[in-house]
Amino acid sequence: MHKRLKTFVPSPDTGLGKLTLITDTLVCYQGGGYEGCFWEWNYALLDKTGKFHNLISSGRNGCETEEALADNLNEATGYELIPMNDIKKFIDGYATLQVQDVVRKLNELDYYISIECAECGQEFSDMDDITTEYKASSFSCMSCYLNDEEDEDDT
Repeated sequence: MHKRLKTFVPSPDTGLGKLTLITDTLVCYQGGGYEGCFWEWNYALLDKTGKFHNLISSGRNGCETEEALADNLNEATGYELIPMNDIKKFIDGYATLQVQDVVRKLNELDYYISIECAECGQEFSDMDDITTEYKASSFSCMSCYLNDEEDEDDT
């Protein structure tokens, strides 16, 4: 069961409702963009104990602290809250390179999330053993990636 932790109240100017964050939740939000991009997805975590972790933050709306997240996150910015027990929704729904980076950081925090190779079905928790280079919309283990590369060289 999730424990309620914080209620973030957006600026009164927006007239938008309250956002309640709960423990053990991945926060995906529209942060600032890199040059030539208006925004990109940023990620934060409220872990099992309620501790804030900045996983990826960038640009003008990137939130490196819990206070910054409280100040900037509201219904107008665009966000999604994903309970860690539903992390497959994140893995299947977000850009593979970002998923790989976020999962690597989550595993450093002792979450031990694994990603399945689309070719052989084996599960990998070490993100160095999996790649997105071959097919940008799915994950391949290094063995399948190298086998596919060798097959292409033979043709």
